[in-house]
Amino acid sequence: MAKIRFNTGPIDALNDKLKLTSAEIKKLNKLLNSKLPNELLKILRRHTPKDTGETSKAWEIQKKGGNGFTIVNERGGIIQFLIDGVRPHDIFPKDKSVLMMNIGSSKIFAKFVEHPGYPKQMNVDKIFDEINKATDKVLDRIITDILKRKLK
Repeated sequence: MAKIRFNTGPIDALNDKLKLTSAEIKKLNKLLNSKLPNELLKILRRHTPKDTGETSKAWEIQKKGGNGFTIVNERGGIIQFLIDGVRPHDIFPKDKSVLMMNIGSSKIFAKFVEHPGYPKQMNVDKIFDEINKATDKVLDRIITDILKRKLK
C-alpha cells in the first residue's frame, strides 16, 4: 500500500499573525480537511499513468480529521515501480520447470524471459511541487475569506 500523510496543523504560526479565535481555528481546520484532500487526490490521479489499469483510480482518502488526512493507494507495489522504474532483468519460473505465456491464441513456453525493464513514469518532485502550489492556493483562499470577514 502506498500512503501519503498530510498534516494540516498546527495552525499556530498562522494564528500569531491573524489573531484567530478558537472557533475560527476550528473552522480553518475543517475547511482544510474538506477542500485540500480532494484537490490533492485529483493531482495524484492525474500524475498516475493511465495505462496501469486501475492504479490511477485506486487513490483514495483514508482518514480525515484532527490535524490532517491520509491518501492511500492499495496498489502500492505498482506505485513504487512507477516512481523508481525497473531495470532489465530475467524472469525464471518459481514452481514449474517452464514459464507459459498466452500471446494471441498461441501458448509460448520458455525456461526464462528477458524483461526489458521500463523507465520511471511518475516524477515525484513534479507531483509534490503541484501539491505545494495547490495547498498554497487553498490556504490563500481560506485566509483571504477569514480576513475579509474580520475586516467587516
